[in-house]
Amino acid sequence: MKTHILTSRRFAYSCIVSLVLPWGCFCGERDEVVAKGWTLELLIERLRRVEEKGIAYDKAHPPSNNWGGGTEWACQLVNTIGRLGDRAALPFLEGKSLMTNAPSDFRERAAAAYVKIANLDESVGLMRKLNEDASAQGAWRYLLNKAFLEKVKSEAKSLTPKTMEEINSFLLEIVQNAKTPGDARNADLFLLDRIPEYANSRQRATLSRYANTGTEYTTNTFNPIKAHFDKIPPSKRIDLRKRFPDLPPLPEDKNAGTPLKVALAIGAGLVAVCITIWIVAKRRKPQTREKE
Repeated sequence: MKTHILTSRRFAYSCIVSLVLPWGCFCGERDEVVAKGWTLELLIERLRRVEEKGIAYDKAHPPSNNWGGGTEWACQLVNTIGRLGDRAALPFLEGKSLMTNAPSDFRERAAAAYVKIANLDESVGLMRKLNEDASAQGAWRYLLNKAFLEKVKSEAKSLTPKTMEEINSFLLEIVQNAKTPGDARNADLFLLDRIPEYANSRQRATLSRYANTGTEYTTNTFNPIKAHFDKIPPSKRIDLRKRFPDLPPLPEDKNAGTPLKVALAIGAGLVAVCITIWIVAKRRKPQTREKE
């Protein structure tokens, strides 16, 4: 155990020495970063150096998942790339945010830097990928989703209707499938302000899954939503898939899947029987006439 700690400390120290970068250099926006002589190429080269050492450390000391103390330095470097604001960094940042064997803190910072630099069409594309990635769930997604929504709000007036609809569709997916109530609630509040019919929609009704789950936050937030939909019959709830046809199936659709398949199978069977009877009857008519 003691040897493990010492090795971790040596690794962190080697990261500091290899970077030769004081804490103050990570402050400020683009002008300050440029003034200190940092280019995108140099930042990526230093970051890859930390990453290589971190992955090697993790392999040698399982089940380590923090790059042996190098995560903090990797996060600082990727933050600086975000402050630099160079669009050429987008493919690199996307790759790091989707890197399944990287620490979650580092992935969060890489995704946040991507969202900061990218336009909203690009940002929602990455957010969708992360939302579908099982390894990208957890508390860090809550902070990233908040940062994304802040960007949407700040640029709302300049968005095209197509981009806004794409964002709304993504947020409806969050409402239906979010793993944490915080993510779902942030998307819920955003959509309430922007889509009037959302308030009584079948998609919003899925938030009732968080009611009576025990915590004070979920009780105070989601029990009133459940009570609201308890007063609205399912047949009266608005299905937003008419406006957003690419939305995933609703839970009640999945539950109704088996009975529907059975009904369709029975219907197909009856049609087949009717066709068979019709064919047999038609074949018998000429034979009857010949006998006559």
